[in-house]
Amino acid sequence: MPVYHSSPNFLYCRYGRFRPWCFPLSRKVKGWQMLWWHYAQQSVLLDVRKRLKKCSWRYLGQRL
Repeated sequence: MPVYHSSPNFLYCRYGRFRPWCFPLSRKVKGWQMLWWHYAQQSVLLDVRKRLKKCSWRYLGQRL
């Protein structure tokens, strides 16, 4: 069975390590916005760093 990039399980496996576990969205405590904003930033930066890594000279040298 193929894994689709938009499936919730794929997204959970990929970005779940950045998720703030101590503050779920159902229980909003002081500062919850900052934690979830940090989660969004780390998730986007993961994709950007992966894309930039594939454009580096080091990666190209390893592939040859």
